[in-house]
Amino acid sequence: MNTISQSKLGINKHHLAVPIGHWLKVAFLALIVLIATRSFIVSPFYNVLAYVEQAMLVFLAMFLLYTLITGFVTKCYKIDFFELTVVLLCILPLQGALASYNEYQQPFIHGILAFKDYYLLVSALFIYYLLKRDIISIKELEQGFMVAALISLAGFYILSLATNPAKYADTIIAGSQTTKGDTIYYRFNMGLIFYGTVYFFILFLKTSGIKHLILTGLFALYIFAFRLDRTSMLATMAALFAAWLIASPRLHKVWSLIYVYLPFLLITVCILMIFPSIYDRISVMFWDAFATLIGENDAAGQAKLRSYEAAIATRQVVEHPILGNGRVSNTWLEGAFDNFYRFFYPSDVGILGTVFVFGVPGTLVLYFPFLLALYVIYSLLLNGVHKALKNKFFISLVFYLFLLFVDGLSNGSQIIFSAQSSIATMAIYFIYQKQNALKKNSLF
Repeated sequence: MNTISQSKLGINKHHLAVPIGHWLKVAFLALIVLIATRSFIVSPFYNVLAYVEQAMLVFLAMFLLYTLITGFVTKCYKIDFFELTVVLLCILPLQGALASYNEYQQPFIHGILAFKDYYLLVSALFIYYLLKRDIISIKELEQGFMVAALISLAGFYILSLATNPAKYADTIIAGSQTTKGDTIYYRFNMGLIFYGTVYFFILFLKTSGIKHLILTGLFALYIFAFRLDRTSMLATMAALFAAWLIASPRLHKVWSLIYVYLPFLLITVCILMIFPSIYDRISVMFWDAFATLIGENDAAGQAKLRSYEAAIATRQVVEHPILGNGRVSNTWLEGAFDNFYRFFYPSDVGILGTVFVFGVPGTLVLYFPFLLALYVIYSLLLNGVHKALKNKFFISLVFYLFLLFVDGLSNGSQIIFSAQSSIATMAIYFIYQKQNALKKNSLF
């Protein structure tokens, strides 16, 4: 009897040990994702997080050095498509530094320092290293992403509801526009909010769980009611609609249409009828964007400013289409590009600003993660490996990348938040490799 009790006690200890280790890994991965994707960098915690990012960059530099040394010692020089993508991405700032020296005579070291936050993308290689050696699992990475998204959502809601963004009105942390009702709002990074919206929506499509629908609503509400970014709104709606069409089972489409989407549409219409000011505000926002696009918004100061910046970027792209212009570092000149153009931020003119920084070839390299993800999806469909396409994490990452791509066209975020697409592509590529390995093994 004693022996049996001890045996049972041992089993219990074992079962207790596994979850603790598992959740420690999940917490570690959530922390990596939060830092690497820079979820809270545009926030009141900027000064603290800047030091955290610097520590992270030192760690990643040591990791790269370790992998290079072990590669030479073991004479293992083989790299796969994802590792090659990271190598090309890491070379890109060297081109940017050369370009800024050529155009502005900025010292080479300052040209590289201007891209220091960009190198957080190496965190994708670090996670990939852990996955390939079974130190962590893809399930733990999925849960790490989920926890990071929930932390971001909770943090953004708390800051938006409990603090006043007006005191940051003169900084990059907050902003306001006449077309958005002159409301001062936080300009938080929406990367993980996009992920949370898509991930919990996919879970809802797969399980019909009401809790997943509620969480989807909370994530989407922040984008539509608090962030007030038009491109983000349209991209989110497009991604959710595409996910519903592609990932939802046929019976679920009918059920959700009758019991979820039609009631939601009716409630929305009622709210707009009761509070017409909301409708007016949305109409003004999107008409302003359309009028700017077709050139009928000359009176708007914001539109004039964007046109001024776009003219600068276009002129410089024509002059340096191959090499680009790089980035000017504040460590070299306070005010960076403002010293040369009076007022200019490449991110204000979206993809045009990206071409301004890296040139046409460099921009294509910057978007390699998206191209690699497309290759993976095409290859899976071509080879009949459909299991990965039914994986909720895989599907969520695909639509997350779609959101990042569309949103990045208007704000050039791929330069500043390069780790977002790199980590997502890495996870997609790893799942693809696993599925290919399983298919090959099943043939023997």
